[in-house]
Amino acid sequence: MSEINSFTNVRFIWDIHYRCNFRCAYCWFYNTWVKLSGINFYPSVDEWARAWSRIYGLYGSAYIEITGGEPLIYPSFIELIKELSLKHTIRITTNLSASLPFIERFAAETDNQAVGLEASFHPSFIGLAEFTRKAVLLRSKGFALRVQYVAYPAQLNLLKYFEKEFNGNGLKFSVTAFWGEYKGVDYPSGYNEQEREILRSYLNDSRRIELNLDHASPRGRLCRAGNRFALIRGDGHVVRCGQQQENNELGCFLDEGFRLWEDPLPCMSDSCPCNDLREA
Repeated sequence: MSEINSFTNVRFIWDIHYRCNFRCAYCWFYNTWVKLSGINFYPSVDEWARAWSRIYGLYGSAYIEITGGEPLIYPSFIELIKELSLKHTIRITTNLSASLPFIERFAAETDNQAVGLEASFHPSFIGLAEFTRKAVLLRSKGFALRVQYVAYPAQLNLLKYFEKEFNGNGLKFSVTAFWGEYKGVDYPSGYNEQEREILRSYLNDSRRIELNLDHASPRGRLCRAGNRFALIRGDGHVVRCGQQQENNELGCFLDEGFRLWEDPLPCMSDSCPCNDLREA
């Protein structure tokens, strides 16, 4: 896969399930893991393959961003990726907590031209050496891989150190803004000017800077979320985006009649922390 951010035609973010072996305080789901785990369901690989084949017939090859939860602990995950990558391009966001033998098997059996990885480094739950070893292994096998680090206030002071360590091992390093509350302060609006300047250099995209740091509201902008992009939840239901789940459901992904909307519609949200905004 030549560029980890590239996608063709339609794009889906897939919260494959709400289950994770980490408990990061800055996770979107930090306080809701127990509640969300109740909606998880696990169709067979064949059922998912049929549904994604139908998407291919409707829209051509899709770009699928698989997240969660931790995808690598999803049942029969390698078999699922092998099937989906026959028709689609995939990016997997993972904490790389899976065992080294599993990572080695994943690298050996999946297509490095169709599959890339966003490796999220969470230093409170995995050691730098272990994480780096797995990431370097995947890169050595030809997978497009980028390390992602959350600019959580409590770990901002280590950002430059980790960047140097990862770059020194030939790994791309990226930073994402923290959305949430820390010590009574709401972020990303709570970043001070020095922190904002640091983050601007990492976000490196005018739209991401506008939405993450400049507090611009996307409300009213004509957006292709729901039309060329959608979010698949852990229960298989599809919503327009992570910020607009109420009254914006498109249906169940596994239903034969599932379709994206015909036209883009105005955004009805005041923020876009997932950077889902796709202006028409």
